[in-house]
Amino acid sequence: MEMQILHGLLNSIAMQDISTSISSCRHCRFYRPEGRRGGQCEKLSVNVQGAWQACALVEPPFEIVAREQEELVLEVAAETASVLVKV
Repeated sequence: MEMQILHGLLNSIAMQDISTSISSCRHCRFYRPEGRRGGQCEKLSVNVQGAWQACALVEPPFEIVAREQEELVLEVAAETASVLVKV
């Protein structure tokens, strides 16, 4: 049962493409909308339009969360493997 849960978690992480191409500023984690005027790039501290092509500093909005989940799954996998070896 535990191995099925672990396998499901590992598959869900493998299916996620964290490095997905982001084409516009509005999909970047540093973009903060400001009404109708566009928004603010918090990384560069400048005004930007959401429809503008994303720069080289673009990051997916949930990249940090995905990294933390991946680290957690790897920890659980290591613990599970050590328990199974003992049995």
